[in-house]
Order: sequence, then structure tokens, then C-alpha cells
Amino acid sequence: MMRSPLRLPGAAALFCAALAALSCYGPGFEPDALTSVSLDRDALRLAPGASAYVVLTARPNSLASGLRAVWTSSSDEIAVLGPDGLDEDETAIGEDGTARMRIALCEDWAIGKGDRASVSVALFGEGGEPARDGSGRALSASLIVFAGEPEGGAGLLSDVRIDENAPLGMSPGQTARFDAETYPPSVAARLRWTSSDPRVATVEWDPPGLKATVTAISPGRTTITVITADDGRRWGRHSVTVN
Repeated sequence: MMRSPLRLPGAAALFCAALAALSCYGPGFEPDALTSVSLDRDALRLAPGASAYVVLTARPNSLASGLRAVWTSSSDEIAVLGPDGLDEDETAIGEDGTARMRIALCEDWAIGKGDRASVSVALFGEGGEPARDGSGRALSASLIVFAGEPEGGAGLLSDVRIDENAPLGMSPGQTARFDAETYPPSVAARLRWTSSDPRVATVEWDPPGLKATVTAISPGRTTITVITADDGRRWGRHSVTVN
């Protein structure tokens, strides 16, 4: 005989839900805390002497504003430069929860020293304490920087960015064009696009993928990412909120 599920009164159901939430997050969980920090790419390929910008995003931006992003490199051959071209290892996070850092490969890079290095970034408060999420975990992110052959540097793809004019907010049913910019522009690249949540917005494109059409579906937030089709490397990311 099939039994109908037990139905709890409203107050009892809410109490059980609260207990479940506490058990998931643990006793140290703080609801008013940062939830994530990410970079707009997982990897970056640079020829010697070349540089590219990397964008950090921390959420929610209301709590991230004013924090310091401190950048470190696993190799002295990778120069971490500030947004104004100065030798800096930290940037301030703005009111929108983002910070930019320019990363450069030294001109005298020798391939024999290794063809890759990692660059990581961590967040800190005014007092120097690490920024943590609601469960107490220190927030950080990283990417891999690949070095190109010196004699072939001009023919290597060093960066793919999504045009900064792409919309941050859309309404259900609205469409918008997203443009990708490759650096150097002379390098041909086949690109594809993804949406982290197709229920919020979908993305379509035609080869070679320099332009894409994003269609808003329902309220929520999704991340549009442009990827090189040949190696699956993720480059530019752009967050879209549908409401």
C-alpha cells in the first residue's frame, strides 16, 4: 500500500529547514560574508615582452568593495604589473566588486627555464586579515601563464576578451550581441561560447565565433565565457543578470 508523505505544519517545516541549513554550513557560517572570488580566465598565453589584463570579481560586491587584492607569481620571470603600468603586487577592489591587474612576461624569458608559471591572488581587509567566505575559508583564485617560443611570439594568441560594452543586465526575451577581441588581432582563432546557466540566458554563434548572440530567458545570473575551440581554453568571462 502506498503511503502519502508526512506533511509538517508550516512552523515545524521552517524549523527543520533552519536545522538543515545549519548542518550544511556549520556552526561558524556567517551569512553576511563573501561568497566567491574568480578570475575572468583560467589561463593566459604570452610571448616574451607581451602583457594582458586579468579581471578579478568578488561577490557580493557590496562586501568586496574596499578590500585589497594581493597578487603573487610562482616565477620571477613573470612580472605582475599594476593597472597603471607600475610595478605593484596589489590592487584595490572597486564598488562593482572587480579589480584589474596587468600581467607581463619578461622580454628576456628563456624557454629552458620552463614554459609556464602560476599567478595567484588573495583578498585582504584593511587590517591585513584574509577575507573569508561564510564557512571561514580564505578566498583566492589563480591562473596559469604559458610562455610562447621567442621566434614565434608574433603568431601566438595572447588574449581573448569580451568587449567591455557587453550589457551587464538584460530583461527576459531581450537579445544582445557580444563581441570577442583577440590579441594580437592578426592571429586567427576559432572560438566558441558557453552560458553557465542556460535557464537564465542562452548564447549562439557562427564560426569563427568572434560574435555571439545572447538571449535572456528568465531572472537570475549567468556567466558568458568565450573559449578557444582548438584547445578548450577559457579566456574572457562576462557576468549577466536577468531581471
